[in-house]
This record gives sequence, C-alpha cells and structure tokens, in this order.
Amino acid sequence: MIEISGHAVHAGHYVNGKRLAGAAGFEVFSPIDGAVLGEIAEASPDAVADAVAAAERAFPAWADLGPEGRLPYLQRFAEEIGTRSDALAEAEAHDAGILVSRMR
Repeated sequence: MIEISGHAVHAGHYVNGKRLAGAAGFEVFSPIDGAVLGEIAEASPDAVADAVAAAERAFPAWADLGPEGRLPYLQRFAEEIGTRSDALAEAEAHDAGILVSRMR
C-alpha cells in the first residue's frame, strides 16, 4: 500500500474477491523530484492464472445480466470512484508530475 498525503493507495492485486499479497515489485518514482512514491506488486504466474480463471468463471453470469442488469453494478463502481476522486486525483498527479487541480 502506498500512502499519499494521508490517502492509502492499494498497489497490490485483487482477484476473485480477495486482495493478494504481491510478489516483489517495482518502485514508482515521482517525475518531479525522483522521490520514491511506492512499490507496485508484480503478479506471479499463479496469480495471473487465478485471475484469468476467475474472470472466465464470472463472465457467463455477467454477460447474462445484459446491460440493464449490469447497470447497478457499474453505477456503484462509479459512485465508489466518486467518493475517492480527491485521493485518486492526488495519487495520479504525483505519478504524472502534474498539478492536482489539472488531474481533477
């Protein structure tokens, strides 16, 4: 997990409803001053295989919902992004090296 200005940013993997402990990862640096922003976990081959298998299992039910059935899930996802928009904008601004106001 990366913390930027008091906001926790998870940098691992989420597969089949669970956060996975990531394997060793790579550091992300600020393009502004070269400071380390955090570490992003790399997925192991097993984690990738688990993610693909979970997606393949979930797809038929998701497809069967159709657009109207998927709408509530997508709206909820959009709401969650909205509640975290300040933290997301700040994290992306640090990563991209631009003003937070511009990222919003």
